[in-house]
Amino acid sequence: FSTIGASDFKNIPSTYGQYWKELGGTKVAVVGVDAPSSAQGAEVARQSALAAGLQDGYANVKLPIGTTDVGAIVLGIKDSGADVLYLPVTPQTAFAIVTGLKQAGVQPKSILLATGYGADLLESPPALQAAAGVGFVTLTAPTELNTDATRAQSAALKQYAGSKTGVPSYAEYSGWLVADLFLYGLEAAGCDATQAQYISALTASTTWTAGGLYPNPRVFAEKGVLASSHGPGNCIYISTVEGDHFVPDPKASPLCGTVIGKL
Repeated sequence: FSTIGASDFKNIPSTYGQYWKELGGTKVAVVGVDAPSSAQGAEVARQSALAAGLQDGYANVKLPIGTTDVGAIVLGIKDSGADVLYLPVTPQTAFAIVTGLKQAGVQPKSILLATGYGADLLESPPALQAAAGVGFVTLTAPTELNTDATRAQSAALKQYAGSKTGVPSYAEYSGWLVADLFLYGLEAAGCDATQAQYISALTASTTWTAGGLYPNPRVFAEKGVLASSHGPGNCIYISTVEGDHFVPDPKASPLCGTVIGKL
């Protein structure tokens, strides 16, 4: 059972284009690595932008994983005139591109990263400096929204995991979802359920929200209904780095959309 959802990397979401259009974006650039999840994730974001009326700017989805040799990428983005950018790449590659754009005097209206939110980033001053102004996509509510669910998670991380900030690392975030789902399954099936009974009960479930961290419930019988990097209901959250902390964007807290096509 996936805690994330029934994703299909070829699904094109409305969300990215909707978000960028509201920010006043006019031209899109996407960069991905030479792997299906990243390359297709970049392409569906590009198609989302085009569907919202933005112009095509720059696309490169053939980067080696983890590369920081991005001079040509930075130049390509600059020359294209793109003012919104999506980077489903590793943080070191993303921050190299972001730093290069800043040095080149390029200030996009939006730079979105598919990964990187969390305590790992907050504990690295050089990474925080590189990430200034960058938006990070998450599937669940960020800690900074200060909801009942995020407060419960934050308090538990401080009490049991020795967290200073209460913001989960990527590993803590992933582990939290798995543990919460496992316990939810036991509640649904009963603690003395057989494996088959547990599977049956969870398959039929339509109410798990990770304790409220998801804005919509995960429906386990669904197959391939979500876009890449989207949670239940095709929803995302976006948080921007300001100084030494994340600030949730009210335009995406959450932003929920639909699948508008397929690659």
